[in-house]
Amino acid sequence: MSISKELEQRLEQVKGLPSPPRVAMKIIEAARDPDINLAAVATVVTSDPVITAKIMRMANSAYYAVPGGCATLRRALLTLGLDATLIIALSFSLVIGLRRDKTAGLNHEYYWRRSLLAATAAAATAKALNRTDSEALFLAGLLQDIGMLAIDKCDPDFYAATAEFQGDHGALVQYESEKLGCTHADVSAWLLTRWQLPELLVDAVSSSNSANPQIDNDFCRCVALSGPLADVWLAGEWAGSFRDLVVVAVDLLGLDENRLARVLDELRDRVPESEAMFEKDLVSPVDGLSAMEEARELILERGIDYVIRNGAEAATTAAAPA
Repeated sequence: MSISKELEQRLEQVKGLPSPPRVAMKIIEAARDPDINLAAVATVVTSDPVITAKIMRMANSAYYAVPGGCATLRRALLTLGLDATLIIALSFSLVIGLRRDKTAGLNHEYYWRRSLLAATAAAATAKALNRTDSEALFLAGLLQDIGMLAIDKCDPDFYAATAEFQGDHGALVQYESEKLGCTHADVSAWLLTRWQLPELLVDAVSSSNSANPQIDNDFCRCVALSGPLADVWLAGEWAGSFRDLVVVAVDLLGLDENRLARVLDELRDRVPESEAMFEKDLVSPVDGLSAMEEARELILERGIDYVIRNGAEAATTAAAPA
């Protein structure tokens, strides 16, 4: 699905449409250079002290586990690699820049919690499945819903009517489809195309709301799984969200109980680091962790087929005291 000409024209006329801040544009330009070197990347990164600090913190995180740590930017860049450094820097610069801009219709607090959780979930999925592109998946997970910011900027009243179900992503997508003839994923893809980001990222955000097994590649499938993973953490009643997650995990990536449990474990371990890096509480330290632990135990004890067949009833039974 693509956006209509009418919507495209409306978006193009919007003042303050979401766009990469200046440092992010420098990073995008650097990433297009096939001959980019360490010194050039360092020059781009050090143009923003906040981004430099984030890069240093990331290189010293438990995920990279560098013996003795990284005391210099050069060591940090060598640890992360040039491509990963650019992707991480772009992710941070976009979050810092875009979080400043708010309108009344969209629940921005919830939007950013879900976006950062989905990004963390996409990276966690990569690690759990032994992929080597966790940074790129983080960026794709982060940007998959950015079309919502554009729609909100175009029509501040659009999401005001969704206040009661902004936490239900499926209902939100249906509302957008009925009102616009497309979804925020389509607008996200349109935006990323305007920013001249790689086609793989555009394809991933375009298909991010789809549970269709015909999605072209595993990169896009990992991004499509990241939203349902975030929803389990955010759901006040996690049982229904978890069944939806299990269905998507099986249909898209063919995950069994053990591999899905590894994804959940990796996500649980990464959330505190993401909260610290982006200086934002993403989940309730008690309820969020409890939901994820109950979900993990349920699939390992009862199995994926049982969860799919019994849905919320299975989760309620598993959570009940013995």
